[in-house]
Amino acid sequence: MDTKKDIKRVSNINSALILFFLALIVVLNFLFDPITLLFMDAKSPYYNAVYTLIGYSLQYFVAVGVPLFTFYLTDTGKNIKKSRPNFVKSKMPVSWIAKHIVICFGLSYAMAYASKIFFAILKKLLNIELNAVDFSAEDNWISKLTNLIAMVILAPVFEELLFRGTILRNGLKFGKWSMIIMSGIFFGLWHLNYEQTLYTMTFGIYLAFIYAKTESLIPTIAAHMIFNSFAAVQTIISAGVDLNNIDIIKLIPLELMGFTIIALMLTGIIFFILELVNHRESYKFDDEKILTDETSDEITEENKMSGGKVFAVYFSAPVTIIVVILLASLTVMAAVGLDV
Repeated sequence: MDTKKDIKRVSNINSALILFFLALIVVLNFLFDPITLLFMDAKSPYYNAVYTLIGYSLQYFVAVGVPLFTFYLTDTGKNIKKSRPNFVKSKMPVSWIAKHIVICFGLSYAMAYASKIFFAILKKLLNIELNAVDFSAEDNWISKLTNLIAMVILAPVFEELLFRGTILRNGLKFGKWSMIIMSGIFFGLWHLNYEQTLYTMTFGIYLAFIYAKTESLIPTIAAHMIFNSFAAVQTIISAGVDLNNIDIIKLIPLELMGFTIIALMLTGIIFFILELVNHRESYKFDDEKILTDETSDEITEENKMSGGKVFAVYFSAPVTIIVVILLASLTVMAAVGLDV
């Protein structure tokens, strides 16, 4: 048994999926304008909205869909698909799922606020400006509908299929927590937006934990849809709001949404603390022991691989190293205003 090689092989395969996605995005970027012009005149006030809708459709159906389709045609993909389907009844009760979704939201929102503070301090200390991706919707129905479809339907379904349903599931046999953290790190870097990186890592790690416990993609897709719904509603409500000429009436829904998010954050943090105090076993897994000695099938303390070792071996795979550097570089380039 050569477990290190097996871990690196899975790591390379998972990273190749992300690399395939990035390559397709580069190609598809050249098609956004020509395809949009088939449906909308460039001078139309709706051009940008249709462009965004086509861009999101190609990103998820093609750039994510094609790598996933290709992966499940391989022997590796067929084997993990047979091991346990993604869309099955959860192994955990609804009450457990609901509680941990609230915790997931609470920790993610807390990290989002912490991230804002951290980067605000960093920008002040270094006297620099950083550029974040603009997700605001234009004040027209096509743009608002686009944001709703992309954020509430396309992103949750395709991102869960890629990160929890494939990348995480492909590595879970090597150790639950090491692979949960791994998938969360890639999920955060994958957004290529410095403002989103830390809180989407937190979000991705906790969704991966929920998936590992429930062994079903249904709870994570539902959680992802609900989480993104808050962001989608905010972008739709804020569309057309002129901050230089504030209409108090228009700001009321935004204020209510802000209070709701703060309430969710505090509730989630409280639930998390209570869970750690009263039900710490919730965060434990009965991982199978993993051998590091390729010449022995007997598990001993000397040849048993720890979660930290699995994590280190996973990130030492060559394709994974390339992808991590590439994702981090693209995030930095976007932050400093370089066209990526």
